[in-house]
Amino acid sequence: GKDGSGKLFCVANLCPHIGTPMSEGADVIGDVIVCPLHGSSFKVTTGELIDWCPTPFIIGPLTGFVVERKNLAVFEVRSSFFGGDIEVLVDTNAK
Repeated sequence: GKDGSGKLFCVANLCPHIGTPMSEGADVIGDVIVCPLHGSSFKVTTGELIDWCPTPFIIGPLTGFVVERKNLAVFEVRSSFFGGDIEVLVDTNAK
């Protein structure tokens, strides 16, 4: 994706909370990506957790309480030299 300033970023597709696909409606606000299900938010540059399961009221925080808080995986990304492709560095040994 692109952040609010147009800079490319690449994060893991699955939210670390319960595996909701970020590609299914996550919002990008500036340099923050927000999970579409429970609203967990992360910095797109570092994956740092900003807010954990704030929505919906009561249910989101309850589900967040039983799952360990985790950062979102971030991958190195760049435009190709000729500009038409996007290249992502993926560690195939990552677990």
